Amino acid sequence: MLKTSLLAFAASWNFFVFANEEITRAEQISYEWLLEMGTKSGYTDHISHFHEIFKTFQVRAFLEFGLGYSTKYFLDSCQKVISVEFVTNGSGPGWIKECLNLYKNHSQWVPIAYFSGYHGDTQWAPYKYVGLDHVYNADAYQCAFHKDYSLINAVYLNELDSFITSLTKCYSIDCAFVDPGIFLRGDLVSLLFLKSL
Repeated sequence: MLKTSLLAFAASWNFFVFANEEITRAEQISYEWLLEMGTKSGYTDHISHFHEIFKTFQVRAFLEFGLGYSTKYFLDSCQKVISVEFVTNGSGPGWIKECLNLYKNHSQWVPIAYFSGYHGDTQWAPYKYVGLDHVYNADAYQCAFHKDYSLINAVYLNELDSFITSLTKCYSIDCAFVDPGIFLRGDLVSLLFLKSL
């Protein structure tokens, strides 16, 4: 177990050293750079797949759960990008704030901070959803115990479903990508499949 944890830490450390040494402006993030990062770290290995999708399918509104350097490629390829970053007690606002600075000049971007179990300042977020602690509790439980929290308390699914329903009423979403830092990815994918995007 310790060996696996150390390998995971080393992989994530390599990504942050590789990324933080080079990127200070959004203009530095090119398709080629993302491909290279995907090869070196695995962090953006999905970009080549989206490149194929975007070659054959025009995406007007793109929804992503979890944002990062790939967001730049989505901004370059889609008419509108809605990015949702979960900000919790366990995962603070540092990353979304960095991305807000990187992509501040992209008018077609809607960056939403989804707050759950976070008790710090939320005024900095241009778009925000302040949920209850249900999503944070579900994430913490599933991360710690590797078990389905919905068997204990499924209220977080109702909250996520309401949030996604609101998004699909505001935006006609053509394509979605689920890659947040929280451990509820399967739940998000299932909820999205229930919507007619």
